[in-house]
Amino acid sequence: MNNYNIALSLILIFANWLFVSSYINIYKFFTFEKNDNIPKSILIINIFTFIFIFVAYMFPNIYFQFRSIEDFEFLPYFFIVIFIFWILIIYGIYLYIFEKIRILHILILVLITLINISFIYPVLLSLAFNKYE
Repeated sequence: MNNYNIALSLILIFANWLFVSSYINIYKFFTFEKNDNIPKSILIINIFTFIFIFVAYMFPNIYFQFRSIEDFEFLPYFFIVIFIFWILIIYGIYLYIFEKIRILHILILVLITLINISFIYPVLLSLAFNKYE
């Protein structure tokens, strides 16, 4: 089951990173001002996005490495999701202060990432467990 956990985690990390970075790049493209250095800004945003999403996905990955999806307990995972929400809030603060992205767009990105981590990841992992174990 550990191989499925790692593979699923990596697939969801890259899919989520692709969505978030594309969303931010399109947003930055349409809000481009003459005095901005957009290529440098986009590269920095993509690097920070990957780092924050990678860190956010590592906590559920570690949780499911040591606990089977069969023995899923809601309360410990709920605290992990709250901690991940705080990490994503820090990422949102970075986007708001340094990249001047509006709150509505930050809220959309944080909620989609949180839904992926808190609901889709355990559901897909349990489906893989039921099918292959």
